[in-house]
Amino acid sequence: MKKLSETYKELGIAFTFPIRIRDSNDNVTYYESSNGYWERWEYDAKGYVTYYESSNGDWERWECDANGKRTYYESSEGFKSGTGRRRKHNQTNKTHTMKKLSETLTELGIAFSFPIEIKDAKGKRTYYEYSDGFWRRWEVDANGDETYYEDSDSDWVRTEYDANGDETYYETSSGNKSGTPRPTNNSKQYEKLTTN
Repeated sequence: MKKLSETYKELGIAFTFPIRIRDSNDNVTYYESSNGYWERWEYDAKGYVTYYESSNGDWERWECDANGKRTYYESSEGFKSGTGRRRKHNQTNKTHTMKKLSETLTELGIAFSFPIEIKDAKGKRTYYEYSDGFWRRWEVDANGDETYYEDSDSDWVRTEYDANGDETYYETSSGNKSGTPRPTNNSKQYEKLTTN
């Protein structure tokens, strides 16, 4: 299973460790530490753990009856007890484009609840998703100034700042612009080509 931190990085979402995802019943469904270790849990409708796995290859599976009594147990170490139902496990690995984080969590089999909110190490919100599917994503520079915003309606804003934190450039998806953008490596190369 791919680490959730890798998915966050691919989606351009800043975050801080440890990563903890909880379902609507406040059960932890995913945990990842800064050293790359992760754990994942699945629960039944009554909140009983039905599946556990970790990044070091350990896994356990439980089945319970309607009263919560364990009827089956199986582990990666070969332990089995009881009689289990047949169960399909199907995971797909897809390449990621900017899509809703809820879709990625669902694909990874990680239960969660809305709203989904991710913050960076300084406590700045970097991703927020509502239950209706609307999402927002922010990027900030080292000074904590917002440099990029986008949302699921295809709106975006790009902002640049000088060393004092003063805004020097502003551009939006609707075509509004103010200031002068910093030159990029491509524009410097273009200037060299046109002046020679």
